[in-house]
Amino acid sequence: MSNGNLRDCLDAKHGKEPISWATRVHVALGAARGLEYLHEAAAPRILHRDIKSTNILLDENYKPKITDLGMAKYLMSDDHPSCSSSPARMLGTFGYFAPEYAIVGKASLKSDVFSYGVVILELISGRQPIQKSAKGDESLVIWATARLNDSKLVVTELPDPLLKGNFPEEEMQIMAHLARECLQWDPDSRPTMTEIVQILTTIAPEKYQRRNFHENFHMVSFQFIVVYACVSLLFL
Repeated sequence: MSNGNLRDCLDAKHGKEPISWATRVHVALGAARGLEYLHEAAAPRILHRDIKSTNILLDENYKPKITDLGMAKYLMSDDHPSCSSSPARMLGTFGYFAPEYAIVGKASLKSDVFSYGVVILELISGRQPIQKSAKGDESLVIWATARLNDSKLVVTELPDPLLKGNFPEEEMQIMAHLARECLQWDPDSRPTMTEIVQILTTIAPEKYQRRNFHENFHMVSFQFIVVYACVSLLFL
């Protein structure tokens, strides 16, 4: 993909200009649509288990595609919406783990929603999920929590300095609210990806408004087809 991954773009690597607020909203909506397809329209439904900014690739128009389904879990029945693994064998990336997955190894569609919430925080703040500093490693979720609960701090301390204040405050508040909802401790309190898409379409430019599931399929990497064909028998 010509613009690499989302994390590189947020870090303004390779001499690129920082991505604008409108582009960040566009990426958030596109990634949400792709994940919505996996959760709601794919047959069988798919639990990604490794949603993160480096797994969101951007084309020349910054249209996102979700990649790396090597850790995916196929949900064979609505009666079994989650899966478990030993904490010693947890799959995924530190900094994106939902609490229930980090503590007891239980993953569900709502675990993907939590990870997506971390990506939203990255889009808002520009910070790494685990920020390294002289004081040691700092979790983005922990750093952001107090700021997400204060509407003034949402527009003064939370935004990426590279934005230089160039964002509509109302949209920043909506994105912060969305991140806060995705990061709820209780999985049942988190929104579905369909609800997330509905919220984001209220602030997305008109040309990025709601599409159908068939179009959303193209926001998931072709790697999905390869993975499904080659390793689906591994996921029981």
